Formats: sequence, C-alpha cells, structure tokens
Amino acid sequence: MLLQRQVQRLLPVRPSLFSYRTGVAPGGSNSCASIGQNESEADGTMWISVALSAGIILTTIHVQDYKDIQGDIAAGRVTLPIAYPISSRSVTAFLLIAWSWGISRTWRLDDATAAVMGVLSLVVGTSFVARTDSRADKISYYWYNVSYYMRINQSL
Repeated sequence: MLLQRQVQRLLPVRPSLFSYRTGVAPGGSNSCASIGQNESEADGTMWISVALSAGIILTTIHVQDYKDIQGDIAAGRVTLPIAYPISSRSVTAFLLIAWSWGISRTWRLDDATAAVMGVLSLVVGTSFVARTDSRADKISYYWYNVSYYMRINQSL
C-alpha cells in the first residue's frame, strides 16, 4: 500500500519526463534540418521546436488514458479522465485546437496546411467530447496520434 501511494505521488512526474524525452529528442534532427541558417537562427529554431513538441506532449498526454478508463478504475489508478471525466474532455478539445493554431502562427504555415491542421484538431477534439464509450475513445486516440504527428512534423 505504501508503494502504491508513492507511485501515485509520482504520477504527475510521468508526463513531464515523457515530454522532456520526446521533446528534446527532435533537437538533433532540428539541428540537421537547420543547415543553411546561421548558428543563432538554427539554435533559436531548434529550441522553439523542442519547446512546442514538449508542450504538446505535456498538455495532451492524458488522451492515452481515455481508451482504458475501465482498466484504470479496476487497477485503482486515478487519471485525469477518471478524476475529471467531463472537463478533461473539454480541455482536451480546446488544447488540440489551440496547439494547431499556435503552431500554424509560429511557423507561418500556408492557409491550406493551417486549415487541414485546424479541421483535424477540431474533429478529434469534438470526437473526444461527443463520443465517450471505450471503442470511440480508441478511435479518437488513433486520430489524435495522426493529428499529433502532423503538428510535430510542422514543428521540425
């Protein structure tokens, strides 16, 4: 029981560590992609990309918990979707749309690409809010990953 309490205390750390690992990993590829820029521009671009990648992960990593709410309840876990079943879904939709808009503005994407990212985020966010059964959550999570990699690729 003591170990379980210690692990639950550390649960908020998990998204931070994951976002750091996943956010910093693209740094090397960003450096390679920045060839042709002067060093200070390349460094700035790399750090913006790393910050955006880590921010997306840190603020939306909880979407992986929607697809297994019943399993988490059975295991005694308290995740955001369990603790805040309605508000976590609304916040998720808002964050997906906000990140798409923010990345579109940061990297000055053309209108067509920005529109595709925005519409995909709107569809995925709405899906998490409107459809809350386990099967729908699995499908929404799949589309979240598609939209996530689209946002990350725009950050690189």
